[in-house]
Amino acid sequence: MNQRHVKLLDGEPVWLRPLRPEDAALYPDFLKDVTADDLRLRFFAAMRDISPEMIDKLTHYDPKRAMAFIAIEEQTGRMLGVVRLHDDPGGEKAEFAILVRSKLKGHGLG
Repeated sequence: MNQRHVKLLDGEPVWLRPLRPEDAALYPDFLKDVTADDLRLRFFAAMRDISPEMIDKLTHYDPKRAMAFIAIEEQTGRMLGVVRLHDDPGGEKAEFAILVRSKLKGHGLG
């Protein structure tokens, strides 16, 4: 999947595509709309914020062992959410994570 256009339940057009390193610039605005509780649920730990180093790590991944996709609001270019899948070195197990702007939970993005 290179890119795909979809609509949320309210009809909002969204662009889905693979996450790229340059998407790190979209994270600060995105994280302003993610509650501390949603960050805790995503990262399994209490977090006040996500450091630039962590954002860099999230946007640079090995495509042989991981995939990540970003949802972008077509009209504004704002990041709405991100989904990731990582497998273990043996390819036996995987971890899956989704994070969306907290106000968009239940809108059909996840």
